[in-house]
Amino acid sequence: MGEKPVEKRVDEAWKAQVEAEKQASSDTPVADPPLPQPTFAYHISVLVSQALVALGSAPDPVSGKVQFRPNLARHLIDTLAMLEEKTRGNLSPEESQQLQNALYQLRLAFVERGKTPPPSGSEKSPRIVTP
Repeated sequence: MGEKPVEKRVDEAWKAQVEAEKQASSDTPVADPPLPQPTFAYHISVLVSQALVALGSAPDPVSGKVQFRPNLARHLIDTLAMLEEKTRGNLSPEESQQLQNALYQLRLAFVERGKTPPPSGSEKSPRIVTP
């Protein structure tokens, strides 16, 4: 009946501090380290690394979780196979060998992984060696 309205008080110092922090964080440059030369070998190694994560042979770099994602693994292996087909005759012997080895090892790991799903976190995933 005779209730007083609630008075809102704004702490101006707090608002100023938050605004200053926002400004400071937007002025801070994001780390942008130098990248390696864009070579065919490097590109293959990036795709192989992504396939290893999809096969559950390595943890996801963002989440840290190890998960078997067969559709993504198959897509990445198929992408490497497409690159092998489209670049046939245009690669150095070393590049061609790297791609053939990567495909062989990834396909083998995919088949092995698909035979029996590992128990929750207790089985090691197939190990793939990349150059």
